[in-house]
Amino acid sequence: MLGCCVFLLISVNVIYTDILTNATIKSIEGVDMRKEKTRVTVDFPFAEHRRLKVVSALMGISMQEYIIECVEEKLYSENIPNAKTRKAIEDLENGIGIKTAKNLKDLKKQLKM
Repeated sequence: MLGCCVFLLISVNVIYTDILTNATIKSIEGVDMRKEKTRVTVDFPFAEHRRLKVVSALMGISMQEYIIECVEEKLYSENIPNAKTRKAIEDLENGIGIKTAKNLKDLKKQLKM
């Protein structure tokens, strides 16, 4: 396993997001968090590090820029489920409200379609 991990130091913009409320905190105690940076150390498997280098080079941007884009895309995605959707997922995982049908006709009847 020698050499299978690479230490990658990146500097990222820090903007804290509460996923449940989709609220963004842009300042803490008067500090503009959009301008502040922090250093993050990430261990990457060798293959992913190589792929990261190649993809960012092909895009003509630095690895840091590519990583920040990926993180921002994940953090600020419009696909974050709201409370109603999270509740429906939780109910589904717990087996609540699941309908079973013998066939399509039976399903349509149950759903009053």
